[in-house]
Amino acid sequence: MLDTAPDVAAFQRFEREGWDRVAHLYDATWAPLTTQLVEPLLDAASVGAGQRALDLACGPGYVGAAAAARGAEVVALDISAAMVGEARRRHPDLDVREGAAERVDFADESFDRVLMNCGILHVADPAAVLREVRRLLRPDGRFAFTVWAHPDVSPGARLVESAIVRHAVPADDLPPGPDQYAYADPARVREALAAAGFAAGAVTLAVALWRVPDADAVFTAERTAGVRTAALLARQEPARLAAMAAALAAGMEEFRDGDGYALPMARRWWSARDEAGRLELFQPRPRLPATAPGPTHFIASPCGRAAPSGNAVSKSRSKRGSSERPRRVTLATWMRWSPSAWTTPASSSLRK
Repeated sequence: MLDTAPDVAAFQRFEREGWDRVAHLYDATWAPLTTQLVEPLLDAASVGAGQRALDLACGPGYVGAAAAARGAEVVALDISAAMVGEARRRHPDLDVREGAAERVDFADESFDRVLMNCGILHVADPAAVLREVRRLLRPDGRFAFTVWAHPDVSPGARLVESAIVRHAVPADDLPPGPDQYAYADPARVREALAAAGFAAGAVTLAVALWRVPDADAVFTAERTAGVRTAALLARQEPARLAAMAAALAAGMEEFRDGDGYALPMARRWWSARDEAGRLELFQPRPRLPATAPGPTHFIASPCGRAAPSGNAVSKSRSKRGSSERPRRVTLATWMRWSPSAWTTPASSSLRK
């Protein structure tokens, strides 16, 4: 499992060129899914008026625009020039700039909040991004980001991935990048945040419903509106693509919802606050649609300007209490969750 792309520049170029090709398709394909927790993400980071916020890997600028609507002074950054163009077109008053998340051209302690919605799985060097965020944050600043949960606990992702993996052949000519589910592992996230100088806290599992008219909409999005998976599928023979489409269509019946389908796509939510040498775990209450809980976030706070000792921090923070275990529930339970049922008070303390 790769933590960093062997050739950072090559993978950055691959992602940049990929999103340049498909930026105009994002709003119609992925946005109905990825925007479901924009407001709760801002709530979790306590984004408000008078703050300076950075929206990393901003895509079409949904998070940055929402933060600006709350009165924050926002800078949005994306590696793709086409995505920067999309964000500027949709949000003319937003300060959108082109650049990589691994190296941001701002002075130390420039921001009160840094936000990243579904972005860290598209960078070449996630650890470098965390260090850069740590550098950019002011001492009382906060960092919040979302990642997709592993297919083991995400029925929609499991269906899509199994259909592709079962029938696809590897593509050796693509630049290898970090494992896309590396940050779906709570233990690895704890270690990565601690190594970068953050305190990390409680984890829970939530889900967003990806509503589509048919299986073809899902497969078309994977083939034409993404980067990594789309590049793999572009290298498959027609017979293999047809087998994937058939497997996806057969599996979708489980998720039929009226005239269409509702695929549960899970993410993880973390929250953290560092106070007086103790790690206080809590679960904030986001504002979610009544139909289902949404994606997962990681929220981290600086714990001193110097990064803590890796071994000591990793060992102490690996002792998770029962309140931190992700919930494993059935699809029926997911479908009937409401915000009040989803958020359960949980707190404990761990010595550093």
